[in-house]
Amino acid sequence: MTTKSKIITIVCLAFLPLISHIIAQFYSSFLLALPLKIFIHIIVPIVAVMIIRKVSLTESILLPITREWKPEAKKFAYKITIVGIVLAVAIIWIAYKTLGIYVDFDNLVLDLQNKYGITTSTFILVALWITFVNPIFEEFFWRGFVFRGISQFAKSQFSKWLIIISSGILFSIHHAIIVLEWFNVWLFIATLTFLSLAGMLFNWIYSKTGSIIPALIIHMFADAIICIIGLIIFNII
Repeated sequence: MTTKSKIITIVCLAFLPLISHIIAQFYSSFLLALPLKIFIHIIVPIVAVMIIRKVSLTESILLPITREWKPEAKKFAYKITIVGIVLAVAIIWIAYKTLGIYVDFDNLVLDLQNKYGITTSTFILVALWITFVNPIFEEFFWRGFVFRGISQFAKSQFSKWLIIISSGILFSIHHAIIVLEWFNVWLFIATLTFLSLAGMLFNWIYSKTGSIIPALIIHMFADAIICIIGLIIFNII
């Protein structure tokens, strides 16, 4: 494959999570969303990397995760992970406390129950999935496959930052569509902006560390605080 065809292939595959969300929402099925998530976020990138880079299955899986850490890179990773966790948790919690008054949480809960079968008895299992498993899938796909795959062809600082920004926006769109029916236009734009910045931050961290681990840990804490808010609106805590 030529460099151009490799980039086009990765960009086209980057739209698959968005398509899978639309399909899952159309059929209102969490059980459908789960196998789609596994296929698109794990199997597709592994196979694509094996074909594009002509590497083994093991190498394809480990490429986004492993790195020979230099002392300064390791120190940076520790610091940015702590800062990222604090920022993510603080921003999400403050947004909930200040902007939550504009969200009809009763309707949101009813919608989750009717469309996806997520109830007070099943929410804890869903929350565990969202906190500990979902971030692994997403970071493997967005940082380990999409961003890493395209950024290796960047020939200048401008092109590098263009990739950081554009793939961060794609990351946000695939998430924001979930809340489209529950948020008004201004909350939707605010959510899209926050998620875009988060995606850009995760991309930048990956560019500095060469590993999905720091962004993955921040992502897990961000999803954890969202799930805690979910426990509150479901009246579980």
